[in-house]
Amino acid sequence: MKRDAFHGIVRNAIANFQKSVSCYDTDINQSVMNFATGLELTLKARLHHEHWTLLLEDMDRTKQAQLESFGFISVSMNKLLTRMQLIFPSDFKSEVVKSFGPITKIRNQTMHCYSPDMADDIRREDIARAQLLAWHHLYDLIDNQWSVVFKKHLDDFFSLDNEFRKNPARLKNVFEATEAIREPFRKRRIKIWKCGVCSYKSKRPEDNPYSQVVMSYYCDVCRSMDIHVNLRCDSCKHDNHFVIESLGFLPPEFKCGKCLRRIPHEHLIQQYVDSIAQKCDQRSISCRSCGKQGTVFPISDEQYRCLDCFQIFNEGDIHICEHCAEVFAGSIDEPTGFYGCGWCDGHSESDF
Repeated sequence: MKRDAFHGIVRNAIANFQKSVSCYDTDINQSVMNFATGLELTLKARLHHEHWTLLLEDMDRTKQAQLESFGFISVSMNKLLTRMQLIFPSDFKSEVVKSFGPITKIRNQTMHCYSPDMADDIRREDIARAQLLAWHHLYDLIDNQWSVVFKKHLDDFFSLDNEFRKNPARLKNVFEATEAIREPFRKRRIKIWKCGVCSYKSKRPEDNPYSQVVMSYYCDVCRSMDIHVNLRCDSCKHDNHFVIESLGFLPPEFKCGKCLRRIPHEHLIQQYVDSIAQKCDQRSISCRSCGKQGTVFPISDEQYRCLDCFQIFNEGDIHICEHCAEVFAGSIDEPTGFYGCGWCDGHSESDF
């Protein structure tokens, strides 16, 4: 099969998801069919990326020529999910599989027992909840574990995610469907905040952060993120809580809520460094996003944050300049040995 077959399957999946979104209010039955097809094609694309034979119902008898001429029987959805669990056990956890199962069941009900009122029999709310929970897990896989595989299509999936979350009824269903995610935080008496974007009380802290001085709070409904800063004033010893909302701007300075004195940014960095002293490596890392030196620190086992611009970086974003050995966080477009890293100019012509 041609090398671009994978991208063809993905584009077909995206087209089905787009159709599902566009006809949700006017033709819920068609939306059900298109969503199920989009989900199935996305999973098949992921299998195809591993090897084309994984798409086949009978992997032993089908030749590649049959695949190219469409003279084959593709794997059923049930067997597809089983294969995904076997090949990607760390990605396909039980909650993911459970969210995909109802999509096939609703699709089959709609297809084999069709009537104009079929959606009312199943209940529109159940359809929305099933679709959005399945989408939540699928998009999470595409945006994280599978991001390299789906790299060329991430913008399309991001746009789809925004479309799925625009409809107020859908947002309500997302809120209800993700309540289980927030329940463990409530049991530990951790406050769930109201989201300033979608207005649902659905903003929770990140799991197992290294420090509570600076924390990310994520909305499970609209996926917006706030930064919460817990900062002690060195003058009056008052513990301050600041919230930098996703729709707002970074504060030019922090002021104590009790004595109204300015809290220098250096104090934030020092308090954060003190809080993670026993947990991780504290090497000096500079931020290529804002240009500040020594402001990037780990926030978990795999992520870092700049405490000046609050940009988040992954482990793969940490680099060492090939010329001056500066450790920095950010993307690399050109070899640092020749062009430099931002804190040096790299090799000059006289070096050669």
